[in-house]
Amino acid sequence: MVVTFNYDDSPRQVLGGTGGKMGHGFVLRILAFHAWSGNTLERKGIEPDDPAELSRAALVDRRDMQVEAARQAVREPTQLAARGGLTLCPSLKAGLRYVSLLLCCVTLLAARACGKDRIGDIEFFGYTDFAKPSQLRKELSVRVRDLVIPQTERQIRQTVKQNTFHAPTDVALICCDAHQNYTVFIGLPGPTLVSVLYYPAPKRRLHLSKDVVHIYYRLMEAMGAAVREGGSAAEEDDSRGYALTNDPSARSWELKLHDYAEGHEDELLGVLGHSSSAEQRQIAAETLGYARESRSQIMALVTATQDPDPDVRNNATRALGVLASSSPQVARHIPAGPFIEMLGSGVWTDRNKALFVLMELTKTRNPALLARLRAQALQPLIEMAKWHDVHAEPARIILGRMAGIPENQLIKEAVQSSPLPILNALRAPQ
Repeated sequence: MVVTFNYDDSPRQVLGGTGGKMGHGFVLRILAFHAWSGNTLERKGIEPDDPAELSRAALVDRRDMQVEAARQAVREPTQLAARGGLTLCPSLKAGLRYVSLLLCCVTLLAARACGKDRIGDIEFFGYTDFAKPSQLRKELSVRVRDLVIPQTERQIRQTVKQNTFHAPTDVALICCDAHQNYTVFIGLPGPTLVSVLYYPAPKRRLHLSKDVVHIYYRLMEAMGAAVREGGSAAEEDDSRGYALTNDPSARSWELKLHDYAEGHEDELLGVLGHSSSAEQRQIAAETLGYARESRSQIMALVTATQDPDPDVRNNATRALGVLASSSPQVARHIPAGPFIEMLGSGVWTDRNKALFVLMELTKTRNPALLARLRAQALQPLIEMAKWHDVHAEPARIILGRMAGIPENQLIKEAVQSSPLPILNALRAPQ
């Protein structure tokens, strides 16, 4: 017997075990739903382009990781965060200071707005015990000069897993290199990978005021416009302990963020430490970096570097790097331990921003800190020093300080195409 049911669109309409009363005491039980082709409909949803991993913690918290991933993908072009519309790519200047942080397009939407959509280079980290990067590149389904398309990341993840039998820890498409192209950074689970234990996600329903959220997003829009303008518009001055962009519009919103932060530190500390919303914590971390420099500010940002959300960690770590670059006295209050650990992270933004902080903290060439880096993070630093773009320079500088290369000479060697002079000096007897 074939029975036709007319259902409104609603969840769980094709689950077996459903049914309903038919009158006169009879109940119809439906064991399964089948299409005319014979296919069972239950658990036959649409396969997403970028499947989100299911975790026990997410199940316990009743969180739908695929829906959260979709929401984040929709938000990213607007948020212009580190893994969203914009990332902050360090630009090395004389005196080994990040005088500016160049804003770079990252998402496809932002990339097309800026006219950048090709792969310029492919780099790896965590690859020790795997094939050499040159061999790994040959095995990928994408090549340098290929167009970046919505499926690029998924294709890379699939081919890496097929060829190494391990899923990559991260695939980050970062713009822009010297030719305005993407650099793809691929993380592999080699022996130098550190399993970082992040703090549990906060549970309280805390939100920032609409005023600061409005300022934050207007700032992101202004920064995006500065990037599209090109030239020096997007360069920053970090000397005050917070970033001030050359572009007048972006700078005006940054000053408004600074004014708000100075009068609402308790609100920012509360949301950063206790809000269940990762987006709210991201905004709080960014804004707290514009507050008056204080011990409570620094410690809250250091704590946020252990947040389970990578963008919260990114914003907090970058804020600490800016603070450290502004004053040696401030830098002394920032512990190096969390950032040494982050050098072994499987997430590219962790490594990138940890390099920024540690480059500032090693300016004094403290022997104990350099010895600790040599003992705990030498291999990750060497891997990153072998990259071919500006992101390699902080690792080269840290290694050069370990090797005792004079600072003026090190500035020149760090920007060369090959890190071999620095690596050879590092291996020489001290």
